[in-house]
Amino acid sequence: ARWDWLIGINGSRSLRKGKWLDKGCSVGRVMSPTLMLVVDREEEIESFQPRPYQDVRATFCSKDGKSYEGKSSTLKQKEQHDWHQIAKEWKPGLQAEVLEDSLVEVTEKPKPLMNLADLQRQCSRLFSMTPSQTLASAQKLYEAEKITYPRTDSRSLPTDYKDEVREMLHAQAGRPNGLIGKEFLLCASERVSKVGKKIFDDKKVTDHFAIVPTRKGFEQASARTPDDKVLGLIIRHCVAAFLPDAKFKKLQRKTLVNGYTFTTNEKILVEAGFLALEKGTDIAVREVQRLQKGTKVSFEEMQVEDKETTPPSRYTQASLLTAMETCGKDVSEAKLQSVMGAGIGTSATRASIIDKLVTQRWVACTGAVLRPCVKARDLKQRLLTLGLMDNFSIEVTGQWELQLRQIEEGKIKKDKGDQEMCVAVESLVTKATGSKMTLPKGPAWKTWESSKTPRPSAETEEPVKVVPKAKTTKAAKATKTTKTTKTAKTTKTKEKPKATITKVVVTKKKSSRLKVGTKMEAKKTPRKMLQGQLKAACAYES
Repeated sequence: ARWDWLIGINGSRSLRKGKWLDKGCSVGRVMSPTLMLVVDREEEIESFQPRPYQDVRATFCSKDGKSYEGKSSTLKQKEQHDWHQIAKEWKPGLQAEVLEDSLVEVTEKPKPLMNLADLQRQCSRLFSMTPSQTLASAQKLYEAEKITYPRTDSRSLPTDYKDEVREMLHAQAGRPNGLIGKEFLLCASERVSKVGKKIFDDKKVTDHFAIVPTRKGFEQASARTPDDKVLGLIIRHCVAAFLPDAKFKKLQRKTLVNGYTFTTNEKILVEAGFLALEKGTDIAVREVQRLQKGTKVSFEEMQVEDKETTPPSRYTQASLLTAMETCGKDVSEAKLQSVMGAGIGTSATRASIIDKLVTQRWVACTGAVLRPCVKARDLKQRLLTLGLMDNFSIEVTGQWELQLRQIEEGKIKKDKGDQEMCVAVESLVTKATGSKMTLPKGPAWKTWESSKTPRPSAETEEPVKVVPKAKTTKAAKATKTTKTTKTAKTTKTKEKPKATITKVVVTKKKSSRLKVGTKMEAKKTPRKMLQGQLKAACAYES
């Protein structure tokens, strides 16, 4: 929070002073790099040059009458061919040969338990809910004691939670509510002890563990409430995480015809596993057709489709959440967990940052698609002119986030990170305003005030000498009291009198009357106190 405050308030004020930023707008340590992601994507779309290519699909038939499809594309081929002319020349029954036929077993593991970012992505894809709407719905469910704490980055559970999860799943199997079948709940409860560190790992649990339903959530899952679809999604995902893996056989076949090679890639389901719960009756297990190398097959027909390469799609609120989580890297859902250490923001703040970009009109939201406004592009050009893009780049911000996590884990010292942040703030303000700014280095910046002379530290400040009181006898006390009574009559004390009201003046304005003699105490107004705190904490000179 301190780093966010240093970059946000000093960056916003200095850019406004240099007339680089409009009033009512602000920059931030996480918000501005997120905005640059949207601007960069829009520039990439505008500068994209489409390239034509052809997709070719050919159908072949084996001797036993079973047909299969082979594909070819000119997108990655160096030599270009006119496939429309070739399709006219090839006749059905043309002989072809199988060059390669391999079959590899592949397993697909269930997705890990959800954190807030995963829940927001799934709700956006399935229910068209914005991240803020998902967070609000999850907060209601948490307050109703139906799910665990939603603002979490973790996808794991603590090891001492095993018995609770097993008992909860087994108890729910005895009273199914129609949302999940009894066989899935029993299978999940039996496999709790088999999943191991894939789910139960104390080292991967941060301040809060993954989002899972509670007993009350399981029991009231069938209630007809607006948040029921979010609760049902969390329950199904939680149960599926404990189910067996799905098993596939990956078929790769190459067929040669008239000197052209067609590739067949097919993924055939063998055991449904957790997919039986996720996809229900839509999934079916089928047999694999194998052909030996050198087998003769016949060509039947060909379809040629003219296409063009397409630019990358614009960010949606869900895809922007993923980009913030991976620092803009294009990764698959399966690899998302391995790059979690380099994201920007947290699950609790990413949705509010996107909302702030829309509220301040940096980006326009059309449906779920985000597009940068004109002033967002202007800001990027101004930052490039000032040489400040490094301060607001996604890579540098990701390194800061990783450094904050290392400070939290005790791997690096906090003072070192504070010094690097102070150097970044000094550079930002100096380039934006043209005037040099200096922040104290090290721990002194915490107690630094607006005056040029900093407070003495505990090491340089002289210790206070404590003099023990001398013991006095009764006779000494008696003589002392007589001396003080005599001196009190002759000498006058120089104590400052307390402020009193001697006269009440009535004006036309409405005011509360005070009686004469009322004692008043001088007290700082809240505004002055706030100004003093800002002067003491911020080194910006207006």
